[in-house]
Amino acid sequence: MASIAFPSHAKLLTLPNGLTYNYVSIPPTSPLPTILFIHGFPSSSWDWRHQISHFSQRGYGVLAPDLLGYGGTSKPTTLSPYRGKAMASDLVSILDAEKISKVHGVGHDFGCWLLSRLVNYHPERLYTSSFLSVPYLKPGGHFDADAINAMMVKLLGYEKYGYVKFFGQENAAALLKAHRESWFRLFYPHDPELWIEHMRPMGAIEKWVSSDHMAPLASFITEEERDMHHRIFQGDYEAPLRWYKSSMLGNCDEEEEKEAIAGGMSVKVDIPVLVIVEKGERGEMMDEGGLKELCQDVRVVRTSTTNHWVQLECRDEVKKFLREFLEGFKET
Repeated sequence: MASIAFPSHAKLLTLPNGLTYNYVSIPPTSPLPTILFIHGFPSSSWDWRHQISHFSQRGYGVLAPDLLGYGGTSKPTTLSPYRGKAMASDLVSILDAEKISKVHGVGHDFGCWLLSRLVNYHPERLYTSSFLSVPYLKPGGHFDADAINAMMVKLLGYEKYGYVKFFGQENAAALLKAHRESWFRLFYPHDPELWIEHMRPMGAIEKWVSSDHMAPLASFITEEERDMHHRIFQGDYEAPLRWYKSSMLGNCDEEEEKEAIAGGMSVKVDIPVLVIVEKGERGEMMDEGGLKELCQDVRVVRTSTTNHWVQLECRDEVKKFLREFLEGFKET
């Protein structure tokens, strides 16, 4: 929650559609532009703390919203507001309120999906786009967890999206709340290999949290930082789980995106793109050839560790990669 984690820089804005967004806003202290940081799951603006401090001190402006369903932002109970087009428009409304015409967009995890939709629906509002852990995702696709899991078993020997199916269950939020420390330590583990056995297979995450298993906390998260996460969420992940129910399990964006493409929306990216991916499985499976077909100007770099939370564990590497990318940008 921006108002808890960054009280001196937090704003609360009611958009024209009636939704309220809580976000971090730090104006630039130089001619440098503003960076829009878009978090993933289960995060908030707080997960950008290292990058917010670094880039604001270097003179960049910073915007880091608690996205829809998170922190101090509205938590609609229906799925329609969680569509990519709708939330991309929400971000544009924040830019309009801040009188910012264009930004450098940076996303992580699910935030990369939303950044992709911002690129598709509002390319004129972005100088560049940087994707952490998840690459640019073109619109109009259909997500089938069962089919992908079957394919992953053949490729990797294990399922990959069992946790997504769990997130769609009616009891998921209640289980996460009842066992919030067990769940937090699984999602931010000292050993990222835990995910292969205890999060990705069907039924694994439910078994883990129901048994209240505890794993060593990741070394890059202090006890104080863990406490801040719990203070922000209060164990309530009901609204954030609606992102999965809408875009992945419900495919609520599919038809709208296909209609937009038929109407002329491009699936390709004309602005410069940076992809920062962890080494290991995700880095090895990165389809750079496919990315280059979609992105006119793309650079892919890999961190030195295998953990998904690159902006936290590899904070210095990520800051360096982003800084070099942004400093090398020349507007045409």
